[in-house]
Amino acid sequence: MRVYVDGSALTRYLDTVRGSAQWRAWATPREADLRVSAISRAELRIATLHATSAQRVRARDDLDRIEVLRISDQALAWATNVTGVLSPFAAVHLGMAMTHRDVTAVATYHGRLARLAALHGLGVVSPGLPDGWWEQHAPAALPSPRVPVGDPAPSRTR
Repeated sequence: MRVYVDGSALTRYLDTVRGSAQWRAWATPREADLRVSAISRAELRIATLHATSAQRVRARDDLDRIEVLRISDQALAWATNVTGVLSPFAAVHLGMAMTHRDVTAVATYHGRLARLAALHGLGVVSPGLPDGWWEQHAPAALPSPRVPVGDPAPSRTR
């Protein structure tokens, strides 16, 4: 299982962030299967602005072990259809996960992103939080995002 990791999950590599120990215990043995984008990386870099130099070095070392996916036109097209529900970066994260064939799950601590990912057939990974946690942290009803032209189905089938 390949897992796309958004910035909210990447920040768990920082020892000062709640859930860091659970994230590291889950992620470390799976790093070969984790995928990030330039946006995920940028979000972690922003989170380290007020960190110590040792924390920044450790975060950079952690990032260097994770494969970076190129942000494709298909991912951006998918993202434009959920920007009414998600922030632009969260929408791109969902677009990345939905359009990369080998990605079957999203690692996130972002409630709306987790909920939309689950609705579209992706697994959601959030070490340290209970299964289905996003149901309590997202609005009761989310509008259905439009599916990009050429996309064969609105959600993944498993």
